[in-house]
Amino acid sequence: MNFMLGFFVTVVVNRWTTQFANLGMIDNIALFTSQLVKGNDDRGKNLRRNIVRYCVVSQCLVFRDIHLGVRRRFPTLETMVAA
Repeated sequence: MNFMLGFFVTVVVNRWTTQFANLGMIDNIALFTSQLVKGNDDRGKNLRRNIVRYCVVSQCLVFRDIHLGVRRRFPTLETMVAA
């Protein structure tokens, strides 16, 4: 019985950590973007800003599907645009 319970807990924890790791945090993308997109002019700043904004929007769309609090904060796409 202990073996089966230990196996079940291990499977559940591994499944949770895999899902959490695959959510797609945008920290690395933002760091790579700031390093790879050169230019201190308006074009470079706008390009970096838009790339990170698109990543934030995509992350928010994913979180809307899996988290009730985010769904309450952004019930429609229009509320996301307004924010």
